[in-house]
Amino acid sequence: MTVPALLELDRVTKRLRDGARAELVAVDQVSLAILPGECHRIVGASGAGKSTLLSLAVGLVQPTEGEITFRGEVFSRARESHRSEVRRRFMGSMLQQLGLIASMSVRENLLAAERMVRAPRRDELAAYTELLQAFDLTPLLEARVQTLSGGERQRVAIVRALVGSERALFVLDEPTAHLDDKHTETLIALLSESMARGCSVIVATHDGRLSRLGTSRVLAQGRLDK
Repeated sequence: MTVPALLELDRVTKRLRDGARAELVAVDQVSLAILPGECHRIVGASGAGKSTLLSLAVGLVQPTEGEITFRGEVFSRARESHRSEVRRRFMGSMLQQLGLIASMSVRENLLAAERMVRAPRRDELAAYTELLQAFDLTPLLEARVQTLSGGERQRVAIVRALVGSERALFVLDEPTAHLDDKHTETLIALLSESMARGCSVIVATHDGRLSRLGTSRVLAQGRLDK
């Protein structure tokens, strides 16, 4: 019996314009199918289109051509409100800009994310407890994000992405860029556990340590290797 893909990109192209400059093809005719429990590691030079590809995968931008299907639904044709709801419930993402609010504390950032997914409850950070400990963030809960180092901010964004009982897909952009060996190993272990439960992973990275997670695909000038 053939297992249907969780996420499928079918000949997806994304064209961008930068002011008066000529049109740029950031992603060019990319086709990719990710099964439940799989990891695809996207590698390539800076400017190859990796971040754009991840933004397309989570529905933050729509393709110029082609279709993106998620959980059997043509996700790329849905309204933004629906894509946003699907993203909050079923996808955990850490993209290039991290998406943290610098003037808020770590606790406030996590609570804001939690309330977008669920109704408030008495102990809203309960789901984060083990991850906060694993990434050595518990002592920093009341610290404002703007006072944190790059590695600490990255760990907060990772923790926020990984929490959620309905998560089916994790999409991570250079998640270990500012992590030491200890926290990189923690991330690899957690992603491996999630994959064993059927979650899928797309990660854009230059870090060879993440090759243990699964298939490596090379993106060059917007095109993905066969």
